[in-house]
Amino acid sequence: MTEQAFCFGPDESLVGVTTDPLPDRVRPDAPVVLWLNSGVLHHVGPFGWYATLARRLAGRGIRSFRFDLAGLGDSAPRSDAQETLDRAIRDVAGAMDLLARERAARRFVLVGLCSGAMLAQHVAARDERVAGAAFIDGYGFRTPGYYLRHYGKRLLKWRSWVNAARRVVRPRPAPAGNAEDRRLLFDQYFFRFPPADRGRELFATAVARGTRFLYLYTGGVESYFNHPRQFSEMFGRLTPGGDQVEVGYMPAADHLYSLRDQRLAMFDRVENWVERVR
Repeated sequence: MTEQAFCFGPDESLVGVTTDPLPDRVRPDAPVVLWLNSGVLHHVGPFGWYATLARRLAGRGIRSFRFDLAGLGDSAPRSDAQETLDRAIRDVAGAMDLLARERAARRFVLVGLCSGAMLAQHVAARDERVAGAAFIDGYGFRTPGYYLRHYGKRLLKWRSWVNAARRVVRPRPAPAGNAEDRRLLFDQYFFRFPPADRGRELFATAVARGTRFLYLYTGGVESYFNHPRQFSEMFGRLTPGGDQVEVGYMPAADHLYSLRDQRLAMFDRVENWVERVR
């Protein structure tokens, strides 16, 4: 395995690192994996697991590219007036262009956690070079089934009624700080979920192109996803048959897979899925 740093994009202001298998191990048919920033985390990923997974995939003959979007990690901020999402999509396209020149890459797999997964959802719908995308705690929205499961189990718990009464008697104080400042900070580094209709449209566009998907959800996003059946509730007839779309749910895992056993199980799931994408 070897790693090499590159500067690319406008004024070469973006920075990324390739992780390449040894020459005799390279699989020329395998797409290159792109790792997308999660929030303000730089390209090593939470607990370093983007870097760890990239190196594990190199052992299987698969190239990776970890890079920072403009204004994150090692990459300089952009001075243009583009919206944050449009700018990020452009940064991902720039990474693909770089790898086309430097590694003769033509097809790509996107992997992202949280806001990185949301960015991957948009790129997969727009760029025909995307062969697959893995979304870890990515896009979702509450369905009627979600509410039935969420509130049904709480109605039978005495503690839930006590907590509800306390919130009525003693409402929670407003968070400290300026709400507008918090909103601007969020919009600068995170990508909001689109409305349900738009989310279905993005999904359907990429599915029709033959893009493969892996959706992994954890108990850390119980605020909007709480059962493996919820995926079919969200997308219904838009979900194709066969193995084009794979869904996993790990309710015991937290959002960042802090526990080693949960993290290793996720690593295996992602690696095995990436190997099947062409």
